[in-house]
Amino acid sequence: MEYYCKKDALSEGVLVRTELLCDLNNSHIQEALKNKKIKEKSVFLPYYLVDALVTTEYLQVKELITEKSVKEMEGAPEYVNLQGKILYRIVSKICKKYAMEEERETVRQMHLARAIKWGSLLAEDGEEEGCEREEEEILHAGRTAWRSGR
Repeated sequence: MEYYCKKDALSEGVLVRTELLCDLNNSHIQEALKNKKIKEKSVFLPYYLVDALVTTEYLQVKELITEKSVKEMEGAPEYVNLQGKILYRIVSKICKKYAMEEERETVRQMHLARAIKWGSLLAEDGEEEGCEREEEEILHAGRTAWRSGR
């Protein structure tokens, strides 16, 4: 997991509210969630953990993107730099499963803002290494439009 800041992900990282769909009396679950505050089968988990579990039947995402978490993500460079793939991978995965249209639009706007911010640094073709597919498409479309004078 080279794409996230371990310190932030483990201590101060952006958390996702999830509902546990498993038996809380299971000893493995109790050990995994030791020292985590569980309220009505809901618990806040970091992105990297939700990423690993979102396609299983163990949890369901309750809130995808809140205004507070968007502000936290915008303020944390490890989530928005060109190598910050983990945020976009997990948000994309959750969006496909749960998101409402306005949340999908929020994710698209985050991709666009990130691509615009860093697009000027990627002057030549083939420099998109580290970008997500959506960002590569935005950068390619922008380069094509720029070269054609549109």
